[in-house]
Amino acid sequence: MHSLRIPAVWTAKHILNMSECCKETYMTVRDLAGYLCLSEPTIRRYVLNQEIPFLKIMGAIRFRMTEIELWVESRKQKKTILPENVSEGKTDKVGDV
Repeated sequence: MHSLRIPAVWTAKHILNMSECCKETYMTVRDLAGYLCLSEPTIRRYVLNQEIPFLKIMGAIRFRMTEIELWVESRKQKKTILPENVSEGKTDKVGDV
């Protein structure tokens, strides 16, 4: 039986990068659908149309939580502040007295 030996140069150089990578949270299609309160087919359609950030890990679709949070923020509709008379149903028509 052979034991796997990783060269010391590799371990010292790459362990930190590996630990940083492993801190990232990845979600499946099902996880993301539950998180966003969307159906799994909707998430798959977003992937198919490349409307959502995703990656494939050995053929499996995965989503990085940090990228999804940024994506959600970018898609939020901005609130429009209306003038008082519009929000109350009033209009400024010429000739109104």
